[in-house]
Amino acid sequence: MSSTPSSNNITPADVRFSDDNTPASIEFDDFYFSTDGGLAESQYTFIEGNNLIDRWRALPADECGNFVIAETGFGSGLNFLLATTLWQQYAPTSWQLHYISTEKHPLKAADIRQSLTRWPQLASALDELLAGYPPLVAGVHTINLRGLRSQLHLGLGDSSEVLAGFSDTDFATCIGTNRRGVDAWFLDGFSPAKNPDMWSAALFRAIRQLSDTGTTLATFTAAGNVRRQLESYGFNITKRKGFGVKREMITANVNAPLCCWPAEKPKARAPWYLQDKQPKVANVTVIGAGIAGMQTAYALARRGLQVTVLEAEEEIASKASGNPQGILYTRLSAGQGELSQFAMLSYIYAINHYRELFDNGTLVDGTDGQLCGTLQLSFNEREADFATKLAKHFAGKEDLVQFLNAEQASSRAGISINHSGLFFPGSGWLQPKAACKALSLHPNITVMRGITVERIIESGAHWQLECNDSVREAEAVVIATAEHLSQFEQTQHIPIKPIRGQITKFSSSKYSEQLHCVICHEGYITPSLHSTHTIGASFNQGDFSSELTARDHDSNFAKLGSAVPSIVRDIDQHNISGRVGFRCTTPDYLPITGRVANHQQTIKQLQPLAKNAKTRLAITADYYPNLYINVGHGSRGLTSTPLCGEVIASHICHSPSPLSWTLNRALNPARFITRAIMRKEVSY
Repeated sequence: MSSTPSSNNITPADVRFSDDNTPASIEFDDFYFSTDGGLAESQYTFIEGNNLIDRWRALPADECGNFVIAETGFGSGLNFLLATTLWQQYAPTSWQLHYISTEKHPLKAADIRQSLTRWPQLASALDELLAGYPPLVAGVHTINLRGLRSQLHLGLGDSSEVLAGFSDTDFATCIGTNRRGVDAWFLDGFSPAKNPDMWSAALFRAIRQLSDTGTTLATFTAAGNVRRQLESYGFNITKRKGFGVKREMITANVNAPLCCWPAEKPKARAPWYLQDKQPKVANVTVIGAGIAGMQTAYALARRGLQVTVLEAEEEIASKASGNPQGILYTRLSAGQGELSQFAMLSYIYAINHYRELFDNGTLVDGTDGQLCGTLQLSFNEREADFATKLAKHFAGKEDLVQFLNAEQASSRAGISINHSGLFFPGSGWLQPKAACKALSLHPNITVMRGITVERIIESGAHWQLECNDSVREAEAVVIATAEHLSQFEQTQHIPIKPIRGQITKFSSSKYSEQLHCVICHEGYITPSLHSTHTIGASFNQGDFSSELTARDHDSNFAKLGSAVPSIVRDIDQHNISGRVGFRCTTPDYLPITGRVANHQQTIKQLQPLAKNAKTRLAITADYYPNLYINVGHGSRGLTSTPLCGEVIASHICHSPSPLSWTLNRALNPARFITRAIMRKEVSY
């Protein structure tokens, strides 16, 4: 089953409330939790049914680790909020809770709050949940709570499709792959009699695929079909007294690993993207202190790892991340391709990530950046047609994107706008250097400046880094410096293309000071910072000069004047400055994020794909031990790097990825080798 959503349009739940504010689904004519005591029901059925408190107390406090709960039917979020609240009380602080949940018809944030305000013990977690609650579009949305002690992976869409996205069904052919099984299942949702589509054979297949020895399960229902399906996939069933007036419920466990379970009908696909499980590490070295490197370091540091960042320059964020103002932006699409999915999910994650940093004081609003919104102008007929179609596709998702006519756009921007456009209310601008410096202040991060890594040498299970000052040892290495990939033997084959970009800075006028959101057209303009606007940026392929040119300044002003003529009238275009940087892009416009494969060995192992691209090989690409890369973010690094940092951290920490296996495969550095083999462009 494909893990790509069939549509990113999600229909919110149509909810009615009883006199005591208990929510019920109008479509399924069923309550979301018991009218006799929803919190007590959740505690009895799922917490006690999986013996969670005793299991959490038994976790070793002197270790770091992950505990994974997966749920069908997020509903009001009651089970999640109870679990994360109890986790905070009983689990060691060195452990992290990952809570995977699915919901086809999610409640709106206001309905969740109305449903759960009766329980003050959940109030703190509820506020955190709703602060990060995503726009209701399909995909897996990752929400961090309690300083990352809990991480919610909320999959909006069909339960079986969402869960299939967490585990490729081919992985059973590769023993020892780096997967993390679910520790406990909460099978919730409306009853099988009222919602039979959810309780499908595909759902139980996905549940078994994500389970392993020691996995437990609890569900409120004792329906015969549910019991038989679980038994057919190797679960040992126990009946238990149900909550309240319910006669029976089911608990279950698994006592055999998945590799011992008969495989489903094999798919004609080589699992080149699967990876063997790596030893846990306590220390990670990141090469490069730009936005990709610092976001990766921050994601690792928040999980308790010690991170050393090596930066060749004397200042962090000195290269592509050194612009005075960058925009938090993406280009949404109505399509369902991997690029469209990643663009949307990374943008939504980035909004919540930066909002959290502003809220906790890590970033200073108005100085380090501002989430003031971005207006994407329909400056020609093609853009106007695109905006109209996108507005129709995302109708009702005003927290994600809004269609504005010229008058409304002018009101939002604070200046005269002659075009309609799309407004992204969660977006805005940031100082990339300020963001990198703020992230570097995490107590688990050490930044070492003026350290150039010249060679990376495999040394047993570790790595040696030959630097300009010494030879350093590293348990795990993350390369986050795109422009230097070619100098390392392990990454010199990875295709990356630097594209020159020049920004222009000019003093604001009394009129331009009224601009209070980012405007994108063929270029962009930011609200003023210290009485200075930034506009840009040029795209100069094949030009590797770092010198400023009058040509590019003129081009930046020409694009701005064409799209927003009102703002350039009072500008002194002779009193300007600027900066040149090089954004690094990839052939398929997706970042390169994940574990690095040995180029020659992978070509040798996967050579049968050159004869038949559908050849089924029970082997993977040949991956280096604990060597990762996070590069290729182009002009959208502020948007894509926070989620990609989480992807790297999930690999290193053996925790559930924030992305489906299809998106992880799409970002995998080995994708270029595999494509080249299939196209007969390389041979061993």
